[in-house]
Parts: sequence; C-alpha cells; structure tokens
Amino acid sequence: MSFIHGGVPVRPIRAVLFDMDGLLIDSEKLALECDHCAFEEMGIPMDYSVLLQTLGETAASSNRIFAAHISGPFDPDHFWALTRKYYAEKVRAGDLRAKPGARELLDSLERHGIPFALGSSSGMQRISLSLQACGLDRFPVIVCGDDPVRSKPAPDIFTLAAQRLGIKPEDCLVLEDSPSGIEAGFNGRMQVCMIPDLIPWRESFAHFCHHACTSLTDIPSLLDSI
Repeated sequence: MSFIHGGVPVRPIRAVLFDMDGLLIDSEKLALECDHCAFEEMGIPMDYSVLLQTLGETAASSNRIFAAHISGPFDPDHFWALTRKYYAEKVRAGDLRAKPGARELLDSLERHGIPFALGSSSGMQRISLSLQACGLDRFPVIVCGDDPVRSKPAPDIFTLAAQRLGIKPEDCLVLEDSPSGIEAGFNGRMQVCMIPDLIPWRESFAHFCHHACTSLTDIPSLLDSI
C-alpha cells in the first residue's frame, strides 16, 4: 500500500538504501536471543520489551537504553563481546538466512542500473559476517554504526549513504523494518517503504512512510509504479 502525506512527494527513484537486520536478513530474533544470552551470562535480568527498544539502534544508543533499566554495574564492552561470540556461533551453525526476495531484488537493481547502498546501525564486523553468510556481500557502499554518525531515528546513516552514492536524498527510496529506521528515512527527506518484521505495522507508521509492503518480493513492482 502507498500513502500520501505532507512529507516528501513521490518522485522517480534513482537509488535504493537498505537496512540490514530484519530487512535483508532474518536476524532480529537471532540477535535478540544473543543479547538475552549475554545478559544471562552476566547475571543481569533484562526484559524482552527492553531488548525490542534497541532494534535499529547503534551500540552506543542501545547502551543508553540498557543503562536506564539496569540498577547495578554494567560493562558494555563485555556485553557486546559476548553478543558477538553468540552471534558468530549461530552464523557458523547455519542459523542465519536471507529474507525472501533479497538476492532477487539486488539482481534486479543491478540489471536496471539502479545504485544501492546499505545503511545499518550494526557494526561492520556483524555486517560483513551476516552478508557473507547470506550471499549478499554485494554492496558498493556501506554506512554502519561504527561510522561517526548519530543513531536512527537521526537521518545520518542514510544521508551519508546517499552522499557516498552521489544521489540526492530526495531521489532515494529507504527500505526499513523498524520504527526508528522509517523515521530516519523520513527525517532525511527520502521516500520510505516499511516492510515490518518483529514489530508489526501500526497506522501511526503511515506518517513516516510513503509505502508499506509485506516482503522484499513486492519491491520490483513498487519501483515500476513510482
């Protein structure tokens, strides 16, 4: 479905900017499991609802969310080292999968000469590991949480990706699954399409989106219609 609101007008798309976790790869549930295991190993109780708040956030932003819900000491460096260990174990076990239509969409963009980039809040180590495991390591431009950018919903990750592609932000389509991600694209004056993952669609999200789809398999038809 598509929406008309007071944001960026719908115009021809010259580039596509992808989120990664929960959008290109089916990793959100796996990553939250790793976070839970890390907190459990550290002896720190953490509600699943708090973990959900970190979807689409950088490590620094997630640390602030965690700190607000932890009464005792918290070593973020140790926590992230543990999550990386658990995540790598799950990847080696073959638990990570590309989302339906991900490879086909990249193939289609390449055939039609439409530039694309990755704008993810994850660190480059997780991005490289994930993309390689899923056969999606084909992005000429990657902006990540390790770059000197503000966390989503600030637009920095996507505006820097557009800049590195040499495309104006208003000519880019952002594909996202998280509330903070769609808001980041909206704040960057880009067209935004939400493909929900762990957080289901809510009507309030329409304010930040021009489009909503159920799967990446819908995107080629969407691009043809814009």
